[in-house]
Formats: sequence, C-alpha cells, structure tokens
Amino acid sequence: MPPPPVRGAYFAIMGRSTAPIELQAYLDYACPFCAKIFKTLYQEVIPHYGDNIQFVFKHQVQPWHPQSALMHEAGLAVKQIADTETFFKFSEKLFADQTQFFDANVWNKSRDTITKELIQLAVEISQSNMERFGPRHKRNRACPAGDFLQPYQTSIWISGHLCAGCTDDSSTTFCTGTAFTCMPL
Repeated sequence: MPPPPVRGAYFAIMGRSTAPIELQAYLDYACPFCAKIFKTLYQEVIPHYGDNIQFVFKHQVQPWHPQSALMHEAGLAVKQIADTETFFKFSEKLFADQTQFFDANVWNKSRDTITKELIQLAVEISQSNMERFGPRHKRNRACPAGDFLQPYQTSIWISGHLCAGCTDDSSTTFCTGTAFTCMPL
C-alpha cells in the first residue's frame, strides 16, 4: 500500500495552521449544492471568523459526471502553478460558471474542448491576479509539446494537454490551445 499523500497535495488550505477552528469541506465543482456551500463559506463564514478559522477545500469528484474529473484537474493545476489565493479565486469563478459544465451543456463536447474551456477560465483568473507572477504579455511563439518540455523543470498536464511549467527563472507559464500558446502567470 502506498503512503498517504502529503498534506495539501490534493486539497487547498486557506488560513493559518494554528487557527482554533479547522473547517474541512468536501466539494465537487459539478454539484450545485457544493456551489452554494462554497459561496457561503468563502464569502460569509471565513471572512467572519478571520484568523480564527482554517478552511480546507477537499476535492470530491463525482464519477457520474465525467466532466467533474476535468474540472478538478484544472483546479489542482491552478493550485500547483499559482498560489492558494488564485486557487480559491478560480474555484469561486468555476462554481459561479459551473452551469456551462453541466451534463446538458457538455454532452456533445469532446474532452479536449471541455479541457480547453477550463484552461481558458484558469488563464482569465490567473491574469487578473498576476501582479505577483510577472509582466502581462502574451508570448507570440508556439510551443510544440516536445520543445516546450525541455527547458522546464516542472510541467502540469490536464487531460493530455501540457498546461504549465516552471522555467529556470522561476516564472510560471500557462499554455492553452493545440499550438500551446504560452501565457505567463
């Protein structure tokens, strides 16, 4: 049996570790009830308790919604390449826009198309929070997967798409589209 994952590897934590209250929520991006819970926790409960609460967002993928796994992969990628604040902003946006990923709206879309839409959402959120991550510009070079992998130390893949990597200068890049258009975060 493999060892358990490192704390925080598959979930996000907001708040200080010494807070007297730890609130753990198992949430699924494809669940309308989870969206209501997240909105209440994120916008009302957590601000009310401030430094006295630590919020732990645990990913709960619902297997009967195939797109749920894709949505959580995108959330984990944002957490991996950005920071906790950006992850929670992405989660807030994804919950707010979750109906575009409901079964009735994605039944005729390919996994590839859904993934690209999720990556675009992540890029929008990351760009709005990117003062910490460097200049706002879009690189004009195409990044074929093979060439893109070599200079990067760490890479994130979402459903077969290379989505991010950490360059030697510690800047982070998010890639979208078939030609892997690079956008720094």
